Amino acid sequence: GDLLLHKAVECHAPTLVLEAIVQTNPDAVDHLAAGNGQTPLHRACLYATSLEPNAFKLLASETAASTKCSLGYLPIHFYCDSQGKYEVDLSRLKVLVNAYPESVQQLDREGRPPLFLTCRGASFQNFRAIQYLVQQYPQAIPTRDWFGFNILHLACTGSCTHSLQVI
Repeated sequence: GDLLLHKAVECHAPTLVLEAIVQTNPDAVDHLAAGNGQTPLHRACLYATSLEPNAFKLLASETAASTKCSLGYLPIHFYCDSQGKYEVDLSRLKVLVNAYPESVQQLDREGRPPLFLTCRGASFQNFRAIQYLVQQYPQAIPTRDWFGFNILHLACTGSCTHSLQVI
């Protein structure tokens, strides 16, 4: 089941609380929750807007960043799939990529790399994240997902022509 660290992340606990939990149980950052196979980092990426960037650093072990949950998503997929609801913050994104550099190439269960998800519904706020992901893995641009869409389709559905300039 869930450990205290999973619950603390869900409850938007301050970084100091998360640090105390990790100090008493360092293996908790890599623990998979029963049922959904999510690490605390997956949860942090789902609740990205409420956690401090230092919380991401604390939770982003290589194992946690490279673990796909039972739905087939890496933490970076959850984080980049903002659908315009929040900014994909560049500092948090870099923490995820530094923990598992190959994550920029990994596809989610629908055949989409993180760049696709960042462009989906993107507005100007994701411009720097899109630019960074293009620099990290430009091969994602011509890739098509399982539905036949490429990144240009997704960028055009957003409200950001700046995304198209980067691509």
